[in-house]
Amino acid sequence: AWDFAELFALKTGVKDIININNSIDLKDFNFLPINAETNEIVINGNGNTLSNLVISHESFDYVGIFSKVKNITVQGLNVNGFSVNGGQIVGLFAGDVSEEACVISSCICGELTAQSHLGSICGCTDNLVVSNSLIDVSESAIDVIGGVAGMSNTEEIINSIIPPKTLDGIKLFFKKLEFSSNIIKYRHVQI
Repeated sequence: AWDFAELFALKTGVKDIININNSIDLKDFNFLPINAETNEIVINGNGNTLSNLVISHESFDYVGIFSKVKNITVQGLNVNGFSVNGGQIVGLFAGDVSEEACVISSCICGELTAQSHLGSICGCTDNLVVSNSLIDVSESAIDVIGGVAGMSNTEEIINSIIPPKTLDGIKLFFKKLEFSSNIIKYRHVQI
């Protein structure tokens, strides 16, 4: 299995800026999530694509590219055809984000599977912001599927497309909570 820490030469306890300057096909690699609990991560995709990413560790909790991270910002990145499978607290970019997760001008398409606390971007975070992005992810879990974040205190969805989903027979949609300037806040509702 490959390790993202080695791939991106991450250091511990700092603000890491990862520039992706070419599209990368990750077919035939199963990545290990990395613990960057004290790091602030910025991923600049520069319009490039990560395709065929596989992270499959169904017996582990906190599964994603990062298992735990302080803050993560992803901008200008396309992630297509990914498959992430974990135990509890699972998301594409991180299992747990202790402060804030931001996805800006990105396209995220793939599938996630977990036992509980599953979200397209992260399994758990204090605050989530999605701006000018498309998030189209198939999600499957036994308990607590949040859509964009498995659990979060606040979510801001700004000028983004997140199609309604049917998850194990339960249709989810985003209910508008409040509107101020051009920021719309939503919460996930089962119908």
